[in-house]
Amino acid sequence: MEQPGVATSSAWVEEVCRSALALAMRADAGGATDLIAGALRTPGRTDADVVPLVSTLLTVSHWTGERDRALEVVGPLLTEPLSATTRGKVLTDMALLVPREKEIRGREGLAELTIAGDDQGRASAMLGLAFPSVTLLPGLDHRLRLCDAAESLGRQLGDEAIVQRSAAVRGAVLAYGGRIDEASDSFRSVWDRADVENPSMVTWCGNALVNHALILLGLGEYDEAAAMADVAEIRFLGSRHRGLLQATRAAALIHRCRHRAALEVLDSISGRAEELTSLVTLLRSAATVEVGRYVPREDLTEEVEAQEQVSMLTGWLGRVVQADLRAARREPRPHRDLGPALRRLAPSRPALAWDGLALALARHAPEEAAETLADMWDFWPVGERAAIQRDFTETLLGRHDPYPAYLDIARRYAQRGEVLPAAEAMRRASRVAPSGSESLTAHRSAIDLLSGTDAERTLASLLRERRVRRAPGTATIPDSQRYSVNGGLTPRESEVAQRAAQGLTSKEIAAELGISVGTARNHLQRLRDKLGIRSKRELARWAEAR
Repeated sequence: MEQPGVATSSAWVEEVCRSALALAMRADAGGATDLIAGALRTPGRTDADVVPLVSTLLTVSHWTGERDRALEVVGPLLTEPLSATTRGKVLTDMALLVPREKEIRGREGLAELTIAGDDQGRASAMLGLAFPSVTLLPGLDHRLRLCDAAESLGRQLGDEAIVQRSAAVRGAVLAYGGRIDEASDSFRSVWDRADVENPSMVTWCGNALVNHALILLGLGEYDEAAAMADVAEIRFLGSRHRGLLQATRAAALIHRCRHRAALEVLDSISGRAEELTSLVTLLRSAATVEVGRYVPREDLTEEVEAQEQVSMLTGWLGRVVQADLRAARREPRPHRDLGPALRRLAPSRPALAWDGLALALARHAPEEAAETLADMWDFWPVGERAAIQRDFTETLLGRHDPYPAYLDIARRYAQRGEVLPAAEAMRRASRVAPSGSESLTAHRSAIDLLSGTDAERTLASLLRERRVRRAPGTATIPDSQRYSVNGGLTPRESEVAQRAAQGLTSKEIAAELGISVGTARNHLQRLRDKLGIRSKRELARWAEAR
């Protein structure tokens, strides 16, 4: 490709854009961005050349997720004396690159484009403002009106890309409003008719697929969500979209208690976009906590905040994962970020997928949950799974007779193939059962639900409880958890375990710790029950792993 001298031409700009997109197709985000950056610095580059170059850079960012470098390239343009049309389109594109600045940049861009009389730019700016990424305020009705206005402009201009983008954004808005069937129809209208020769259409096809998959995940339709990744295989999509769809597949596998399969999917994901890498880190922690020997130690605050900047759905998912990991590590107040997250979403009244946040808060802090949810029951999320989650949450808050309620909740989860929450409900039923025999039956049912699944840490915990209760059963603690450092040992039990692992007898342990021989033997018995070990050799291996 020849570089121009002093003058630039539209043909030259088109060649730069085509070459940049070709590099992006090969996941070379750096090469594509550098090519566009060089074109924008070319002597003689005109004001009109900026728009296609920045638009292509935005497409590269959507495909690959490399937003920071794109912002470095676009930011300095705003210091130049651009026309109202060009400035408005640059501001609109920057709003899409930085969701937290979308309202400010987007409205400023819309004003510039309205002044310039650029209907195509206006439509794009309105859709950028309509998409519900960080917040749902202004309300959903306002966002739907923006979609309608943008689609109308697109049809007047004969611009199919704007029409399809309007459908993609409308699908997301409808979903948060609980109008799931209409949302699904909108998404399908995009990815069924996407023109793979049109870069903008490819971008919005990818966005529609990802958003559709995330919404299905939020509804608990795990098989359908995972199938979105298969749809992606027959369409061209950038590494970012493909990676996000694979991450959605991994999340669906985790909900099906197939944690090891999820880890394999996560290992296969390539891409360096922050929103993708942070989501992969969150899901990897969620999978590892059940099948790993140790509970992951990552704080995950940065990863959760990165998700909250691009998607409310994955942000809520991240908060639940973070709270569960904190609880597994026995941190104080593991729920500390759940209440604020619920209070932030309450003013916009979404009807989609925040039930997981509410249930997690009720599980860890019932009193705080009751207070936080007091004004939120009337816009509880839609869907079959959300209805089960509501009953579970209400039961935890004391609104239902617990024993029959937990049994019913466990049955409904199990019918959906969600054995981990089913086992949790059954475990809670065992604790409030009216008789000892019913308690043992519920506890055994919880164990049976998880036997043969990858929910090994939870299963090990149930089996340790069974041994403490001297209940019969044949299931054994999974190998991954036999020497777990998170067996719930008291400080004294840890001291006894370390000395027993060194070969000390009960009498020697008692003398060294200043306790009676009987007490030392009792500690050793509890160690065997909690850790699932029977010999000093196994105890030594546990101590070495610790």
